[in-house]
Amino acid sequence: MSQAVSMRPDLYAAYLHGASQWDGDYASIAENGVAVYIFMAENDEYYGSEQAWDAYNSLYDAYSEAGWSEEQISEVLQIQTPGDEWFAQRGITGNYHGGGNAVFGEEDVLNWVLSHSKESDIS
Repeated sequence: MSQAVSMRPDLYAAYLHGASQWDGDYASIAENGVAVYIFMAENDEYYGSEQAWDAYNSLYDAYSEAGWSEEQISEVLQIQTPGDEWFAQRGITGNYHGGGNAVFGEEDVLNWVLSHSKESDIS
C-alpha cells in the first residue's frame, strides 16, 4: 500500500501503514502532504520495529526537505510501536505481526487518520 500511496499521493489525505514494510517513495508523500500513521509491533516477528522507525525517519526527512517545520510534521506523521503488554491487553499473545491488525479497531488512531483531508478546489 505504501507504494500505491506514493505513486498517487494526490488521491490520499492520510494513510495508516500497519504491520508492513515500506515499499514506496518518501518525497512524493511529503510533497503532497499525505498524513501517515505508522503502526508496527515492537516485536513484530517479520519486520521488527526497526523498519517502521526507518520509514518514520525517512518520511520525517522528506517532510523537512520539503520545507515543513517540526510542528507541521508532528501533525501529519505519527508512529506507534507498542510492546507485548499492549497486545496482551487486547488478548493477543505470540503473533504480534498478525495481531497488528488490532490497530484498525483503535478509535483514536482511526480518528487521527480520518481527521485529515485534501484541500478542495471546488467552489
